[in-house]
Amino acid sequence: MISKLLASLRSENEIYERILSIAEDQLSALDRSDVEGFMSLMSERAELIDRLSQIDEDIKDLKASWNKLRSKLPSELSERVVSLIKDQEKLINSILSLDRRAEDRLMKMMSVLRKTGAGLTDIARAGEAYIKGEIRSNSRFLDKRG
Repeated sequence: MISKLLASLRSENEIYERILSIAEDQLSALDRSDVEGFMSLMSERAELIDRLSQIDEDIKDLKASWNKLRSKLPSELSERVVSLIKDQEKLINSILSLDRRAEDRLMKMMSVLRKTGAGLTDIARAGEAYIKGEIRSNSRFLDKRG
């Protein structure tokens, strides 16, 4: 039971690390005004988020009973789980920080394009999909601002 939780948390952290890398790539794409690249990365990210959602579904009972489980575990195992969770929180916070920066850049790009009228369709589509969370995923892990 605890081995499943540990393995799942490790898998989640690997996925979060990949999402963090994608978030960095998304910022780079925006810096290059590469809207298609940005959108492509959103699709890749949505797939990873769906995988996170599946893992979470698989271990939801373990997470729900974590406090009871924790009291029965040797401190070494409990500390490993807590460490993985803390690592996950750091990754999520880093992702959210990059997402806020990406959102700000998209808003600025949209503002500039509204004034000039050039290329608005692609940027608007990217901005709206990103900001509103309109990614092809039903995951509850979609990183929406709020």
